[in-house]
Amino acid sequence: MKKHWKEKQFLEEFSKTPVVNAVCGRINLSRQSIYRWLEEDKEFRTKFFESLSQGRDNVNDLMESQLISKGQQGDYRAVIYWLEHHHKDYLPLGRIKEEKKEGLAELIKRARKIF
Repeated sequence: MKKHWKEKQFLEEFSKTPVVNAVCGRINLSRQSIYRWLEEDKEFRTKFFESLSQGRDNVNDLMESQLISKGQQGDYRAVIYWLEHHHKDYLPLGRIKEEKKEGLAELIKRARKIF
């Protein structure tokens, strides 16, 4: 099957921004083309999911950086989110065992020491 030159362009952009509609709009390509290529071309399908994974990793890195920046600025919601998802001593606030419960002010005070 002859490769369409936009496949490579799509995959490069998709690995940076893993949103089919956004990339298609940026490079003037229909979403239907992507779905057709996914169905008809095993090699494209493999590269599509590799690009999707790489794109998600890139976005996750960016979002994590933004979250850390907010935490450093004292945004308590960012601090709590980070701790609930990345620190073994903190469970999500709604599921903290009774013996581990602390007041929000104490939690923020402890979290700020980490940042």
